[in-house]
Amino acid sequence: MLASILLFALACTPEPPTVSAISPIAGPAGTAVTVTGSNFTDGTTARLGGQTLGELTIASPTELSGTVPASVKPGPADLVVQSPGGQAALPKAYTLSIPEPEGPPCKSKERRMTSIGTQKDVVKIDRYPEGQDEPVRSQYPVRDIERVLLENTMMDGDERCSAIYLGLRAGGRVLFDADSSTDLRGQAQKIGNGLGKPVDVSRDEWPAEPAAE
Repeated sequence: MLASILLFALACTPEPPTVSAISPIAGPAGTAVTVTGSNFTDGTTARLGGQTLGELTIASPTELSGTVPASVKPGPADLVVQSPGGQAALPKAYTLSIPEPEGPPCKSKERRMTSIGTQKDVVKIDRYPEGQDEPVRSQYPVRDIERVLLENTMMDGDERCSAIYLGLRAGGRVLFDADSSTDLRGQAQKIGNGLGKPVDVSRDEWPAEPAAE
């Protein structure tokens, strides 16, 4: 009799969830995200950086969706899915970004430090918003970067701005570097070669340089 009760209890115990991915992997607060995994049941919750996803919907046992809460701190955040059967975690699954500065990036007073991992598997960006000494750290796995984008634009008068962006597979782009005095075309090509990604010139408003005599 006791063995039968134990077997019945085991049969009724729900399987713990698993988490395989979140999409997109980066964005600001309010971004709609989709989490994939398994054993998502009624009563399942999901948290990013310790904060519960808003508008949580269990679409199926392998997919749930929600929105990134405003209370998540900028930078990498762990994803934790909790269900009646247990919990599963995906460390540093999502990077909460702060909005890019408005206007031409060359006019921004925000400082930015960028680097590529020694294994060329991740791009790290530290942003120092104006008046802030502590950086907002973000990192983007190279596998999630689709291409390198270059924009050469004209600002007020004859002022120029050359900017390099990382185009993400999940959509959107992230500023990598900007300069008002130098055409970053060569640097963009080096970054693309180093990451194994194509380079696109999405805008080129700079006047052509006069041909050397």
